[in-house]
Amino acid sequence: MRRPILFWLVLLACWVALIAASWKLLPRRRAPRVPLPSPEVAELTGGYDTVEQVGGPLVLHLKDGPAVRAGGVAAPAGEAESDAVEKRVRALVEESRGQVYVERPPAESPAPGGPVDASIWFPPPGAEGRGWFPDPKMRLLGAVLIQEGLARVDRRAYYMYKNELLMLEDDARRHRRGIWAGE
Repeated sequence: MRRPILFWLVLLACWVALIAASWKLLPRRRAPRVPLPSPEVAELTGGYDTVEQVGGPLVLHLKDGPAVRAGGVAAPAGEAESDAVEKRVRALVEESRGQVYVERPPAESPAPGGPVDASIWFPPPGAEGRGWFPDPKMRLLGAVLIQEGLARVDRRAYYMYKNELLMLEDDARRHRRGIWAGE
C-alpha cells in the first residue's frame, strides 16, 4: 500500500523539478524594450529650436540651427498652392509660439547653403514649454499639410515617415480635401 504512494510522490517531485528547471533555463518571451537614446545621441539627431522666420512654403529658418525644410513633402505646384501652404505653416508656427522639435535624419549632409530636409514637429496646442519628445500629441508639419490636402508626398525622396504620409495623402484624395477637391 505504501509503495504506490511513494511512487506518486517521487513522480510529483520529478515534475516539480522539471518545471523549476525549465523556468530557470528556458528564456521567457517578453515585450521588446526600446532603450531611450542617450542625451548625446538625441541631441545629434534632433532637438527643440525656435523659428525665426518662415522662408517660403516649406522652409523654416531656426534660431540655433540651419534652415530646415519639411521632409517628405513635394514643393507646391503653383502660386496658389504655395500661398496656401505658407499661410498654414505660419499659422502652425504662431500656434506653437515659434517652438518646434526638429528631428534630423542621421548621416544626411545638407546641400551647401540649402535647407536640411528634416521632420518638423509642433507641440500640441496649449502646451506649456518644451515637452518630452516624442509626445503622441505632437504634430508633424508634413502630415498636417498632406492631411489637409495642401501638399503632396514627394514620392522620389527617401523619408522615414513616407508610408504614413502616403496613407494621409490617400485619405485626403478620397475625401477631396484641398488640392484634391477638383478630382
